[in-house]
Amino acid sequence: MRTAWFWLVFGDRDEIDFLFPFRLDRGNGAVPDLLGDFEGALLSDGNRACAAYAESRNGAAGHASCRARARREFEKAKDSEPRLAAEALELIGALQLCEREIRERKLEGREKLEFRRTRSRPVANAFWKWCDRRYEDPRHLPKSPIAEAPDYARNRRSELEAWLSDPEVPIDANHLERTLRVLPLGRKNCLFCWTEVRAAAAGIVRSLIATCQLRGVDPRAYLEDKLQRISVHPSSRVEEPTTRRWKDLFADDPMKSDLGTGVESRASDPPNGT
Repeated sequence: MRTAWFWLVFGDRDEIDFLFPFRLDRGNGAVPDLLGDFEGALLSDGNRACAAYAESRNGAAGHASCRARARREFEKAKDSEPRLAAEALELIGALQLCEREIRERKLEGREKLEFRRTRSRPVANAFWKWCDRRYEDPRHLPKSPIAEAPDYARNRRSELEAWLSDPEVPIDANHLERTLRVLPLGRKNCLFCWTEVRAAAAGIVRSLIATCQLRGVDPRAYLEDKLQRISVHPSSRVEEPTTRRWKDLFADDPMKSDLGTGVESRASDPPNGT
């Protein structure tokens, strides 16, 4: 048996979809295969393959790194240096509070960018100064958690600051990780896909379920309708049963299956009355 990966791709342009494409590796080659000629801001959890892809696009794509991922590095330092780790976490928490206020005030576009410039930028500058002091402090060993955490952040400074110059870029990818959590929870179920074809199919089903949940569609109702509809729906209108259009076209009167409705099958009757 070999280990493979499900990537998580979330698109927020025009139509919103979650995708869980199956790939045999997580190296630099997987990202161009998934994204093609993507243009815009690419938010990741600090994945260096994503950074390499953005660099290869010569400015057409920018890379933004998740600040929550950087925060975890400082969490690791709480046991060895609780006071210093608390200082860093307090600054990161202040940035999160700024984002909460943006959401509560429903700021968008220029107003959102101006708020980040006047309120978030000073906090971010204080955080980087703190990181520089800790990194240069000779009392901390290079491999100690309190030295590695600011080193991780400093090496990704431009990526961790992308949200300050683009109002459409979120400060973190927590909304994606909540969706991704279902994969680790179901990892044991995926152990026995046996073939790569089955694993890819599992990713497709997971993509449909996650996108249904995102769009406020009952995944069971959608899948039940689609399995019934697929044999009778015209191929010329193949886009209609997709998650993008199903809710508007079919959700009010979905096709039902006899399975699970209390209809008994003769094949299930015990033989000879036993």
